[in-house]
Amino acid sequence: MAGFDAIPATHTMTALVEVDVTRLRSGLRDGRRAGKVLDFHAAVIAAVARSLSRFPQFNAMRWGQKVALFDGVDVNLPIETRHGDEAVVGSLVIRRAERESISAISREISAYKSQSFERLTQNIPGAGFVGFVLALPTFLRLFLLRAFASSPRRVRDLFGTTMVTSVAQGTDLPGWATPHTFGPRAVSFALGSVVIKPRFVAGVVLPRSILHLSVMLNHDLVDGIPASHFLRDLVHQLEAPMPDEPHESD
Repeated sequence: MAGFDAIPATHTMTALVEVDVTRLRSGLRDGRRAGKVLDFHAAVIAAVARSLSRFPQFNAMRWGQKVALFDGVDVNLPIETRHGDEAVVGSLVIRRAERESISAISREISAYKSQSFERLTQNIPGAGFVGFVLALPTFLRLFLLRAFASSPRRVRDLFGTTMVTSVAQGTDLPGWATPHTFGPRAVSFALGSVVIKPRFVAGVVLPRSILHLSVMLNHDLVDGIPASHFLRDLVHQLEAPMPDEPHESD
């Protein structure tokens, strides 16, 4: 795809994880019945952000020999919105997501989706710059895109410090996908489908809701053992009834 040739190759580790989200989904349903706005993607984003805040070396970017560590977790969530036969993939960046409750993130996602199609197409981060650059000759395009991406803080401001994307919306096909992600990030996530699978629970085989989660890790920034600790923390959160919620002031 145009533009990807400007992103230097990285050494990538990919973890394909099955996560039992039965209790999480049940907790979200209970909350919705109580009148709360609770979205499954928001719950995943909240868990990802809190794990990244506990493992700050994963909330980082690298370009060349430079490494930038960020205090806040800014999560980029690509969202497709349709208007008749037209579709636009927008980009919602949830700032300081580690401080936000699932309800607050859910409301932010809902508010973004409720925007008019025209406004969404005008508010895609960096769309004007990227569109201009992609129309240039190849050598100029590569030079400008690499110059832009050489600043991790510039990438963060437009596209966040990590990405959580969904590649199986509206399907129940089991399996994982590993989409192309922006090179400098330490870690990105792709949500596959949630399907019912048999699992042993307390010695009994039960039907469980299993999320297929892909985690793409930049091996130039993180190693396997710290990655396994990070993944264990994230899976523990997602398999709990509901992630711990920060205090939400009214």
